[in-house]
Amino acid sequence: REFCVQYGETDLAFLTRLWAEEGIFYFDWLHPTGPEQKLVLCDDVAGVSTLGEMPFNPGTREVSRECISEFRYEATVSPSSVQSQD
Repeated sequence: REFCVQYGETDLAFLTRLWAEEGIFYFDWLHPTGPEQKLVLCDDVAGVSTLGEMPFNPGTREVSRECISEFRYEATVSPSSVQSQD
């Protein structure tokens, strides 16, 4: 990358954009029994497999332990090139 500019975006949005261009994703990791918190950067899903399991309970209002209650997946398709005839 020869030149890169942050304009009109938060620091998090800027870093997220740069990391995404390089195939890197991130997540917050909270220690289950203490106050420890880490920002984990990964370029492969193998880095996520060491985190353990978390149950999925859709629509659950009262939960006795941590769980995933909502999941949304979004994908977009965009052209890799465009041709124009004048």
